[in-house]
Formats: sequence, structure tokens, C-alpha cells
Amino acid sequence: MKEPQLIETIPWLLEKADDLFDQRRDEARSYYTRALEATQDPAVREHAHMRLAVLDHRAGQRTQALQHLEAAHSASPNKPKTLQALASLCIEYADPRSLYWALHYLDQSEADQAIQSLPLVARSLLIMNEPEASLRVTLGALEQFPTHPHLLETLSRIYEAEGDWIAAIQTRDTLIDILKSALSKYSTDNTPELQGALDVEGATARIEDATRHLQKGLHVVDLEVIEGEFGLSRLNHPQGLHTLIARLSVEPRATELLGMAQRLWAQSQEYDLDLHLGSLNLAAAIEWSTRKLFWMPHPEPKAWEVYGVEEDQIRAAVRLLQSSLKFEVLPASVYQLISRAQRHEMERWLLAYLLHVDSDSLASARMLI
Repeated sequence: MKEPQLIETIPWLLEKADDLFDQRRDEARSYYTRALEATQDPAVREHAHMRLAVLDHRAGQRTQALQHLEAAHSASPNKPKTLQALASLCIEYADPRSLYWALHYLDQSEADQAIQSLPLVARSLLIMNEPEASLRVTLGALEQFPTHPHLLETLSRIYEAEGDWIAAIQTRDTLIDILKSALSKYSTDNTPELQGALDVEGATARIEDATRHLQKGLHVVDLEVIEGEFGLSRLNHPQGLHTLIARLSVEPRATELLGMAQRLWAQSQEYDLDLHLGSLNLAAAIEWSTRKLFWMPHPEPKAWEVYGVEEDQIRAAVRLLQSSLKFEVLPASVYQLISRAQRHEMERWLLAYLLHVDSDSLASARMLI
């Protein structure tokens, strides 16, 4: 009986290779290679090269993995899934070509796919040492998709790259909450073999790593830099914390600040506090603290001019918020990982930083702690 021609067995070759893909990788590779040798059919070649890329990636063969993905792209140009895989793998390998593929993916994506490409663009900009551009892309996307896990993951990585460990921790806390909810369906993508789905365990591990970085810098804080003209860079304050606005948006807005002030004012009625905690004083203190701790662009607006509140009243409101209203200085995940003495020291540093709202010496701020 005459054996069938190889061209007639291509579906069988692919089916056989796919069956062996997870358990017997070398055999699977040989079947994919035979299929590539037998046909120029774009769909077959795209599928085989994509699968070979995954096998090479698992084997740690980075160059070969990228070559197979590029071949898959050549077989089926502008196919979003292939472009996504190329961008994802280049990011994982810290390959600067990731920006080209990410932008190409964004250009070819339909409107409902754009959200999948924006985190890749932002991560690629980070690889290109463009953290400000990466942050703008991410924050812009988060305005439309505030609970998207890949955007939050990207934002936390931006904060890590800038040394802003506390912001990274808080962002990952939010990410974990979302991953535990029904929204976790967004955490998977079309190429899970090449870009692992986000998971709670991985996010928790990165929180612990960020906390270790935070602890390393705890005892080497140079409080004198507060008195200098340094632009309040994140790099100068890797342990900068936000206290009063832990659940406020990353880029606060005036209406949100006023809404927060009203809620805090209502809560403060339970305490025997002085007149320094009036609603306008509170709003001014929150806005000042927000701008100071989020390193808003200079020149900073003078909150006391906007709200008609004097500087000493702002100091008093900040102090009362931190002490009398018992606002949590650190996220819960950090409280579990550092000692009480360390926590107290960090809270003291933060309050001194918040209360230093003019050119007075740091010693005067310390007197209020």
C-alpha cells in the first residue's frame, strides 16, 4: 500500500505535536519542524513557529524563541496575537525592541483590544529608561480602566523602578484585592505560555520584596534633604509614605479632595478636637499633604491662599489627622512585616515631612510630633 504524501499528513503532524507539547517537548519539536518543512501554508507556519517559540522560551533559549516569533509574524503579518507575544517576550527579556512591537500591536488592535496593548507600551517605555512617559501612559489608561490588573501591575513596576517602594506596595495591595474578585478574569491574556497570568502569590511575593527594600533605607533617611531645594524627587525619598489619602486616587483632583474632607470632618465629630480641624482647614491640609507626598509639579499652589487657611492651622490639621483620627500610616501588608519600633520611626519621619510646609527648620516640625 502506498504511503500518503507528507503534505497530506500535516494536520496529523500538528495534532501529534500539540498532544506531545507539554510532556515530550523534543518529540513535539520534531513534528512541528517536519510540518514547517512540508508546507508554506501561512496558518500552519504561524501555529508551528508560535509553539516552537514557547518550547524555546521554556528551555531558556531566548534568541531562538524570538526568531520563531518573528517567523510567525512574517507568516501572518499584523496578527494581534503574534504582535502581543513578541512585545511580551521582548519585555520579559528586557529587549528594547519591545517598544516597536508594543506600538505595532497598539496600532493593529481593535478598540476593545487597546487595553491589552497599553500595559505593554508602558512596560516597554520603562525598559527604554523613560519612566515619566511610562507613568503618563499608565495613569491615562487607568482613568478609563481603574481596576485592570495588568495596568496596576505595570504601575507597581514603575514605582519599583523609581524606588518608591511604598507606592508599589499599595498598588499591589489593590491588585491582590482585584485578583481575588470576579474581575480576575482580566488577568489572563491570549498568550499565557509566554506571559504568565497574574496571581495573588506572585503579587504577595513582590510586596514582601518591596518591603525589604523599604526596610533597608529605613535607618539611613537623611532628614536634612527636606530643607534643600531638590525637587521632591521620588528617588530622593524612596520611603515616602502617604497617610491621609491612602484610598484617594493616584492623581488626586480637587473635587475628590473636598469630598474626602467632608467625610473626615463628619468622622471627626466623634472626637474632642479644637477649631483647627474645621472643614476648610481639613481640605487645605489634605490638599497640601497630597501634593507633597505625590510630588506634584512645581510651583505648588499655596493651599492657605486657596482656602483662606493659615500655615499653622495646616500643621495642626495634619497633626490631628495623624494622631487623633488614628489614620493608618502604612498599608496593612507593611504593618505585618516590620517591627513596632521601625513603624514608629517611619511615622515620625513622615509627620515631620508633612508638617514642614515652609522654610522653618525641621526642628520646629519635630516639636509637633
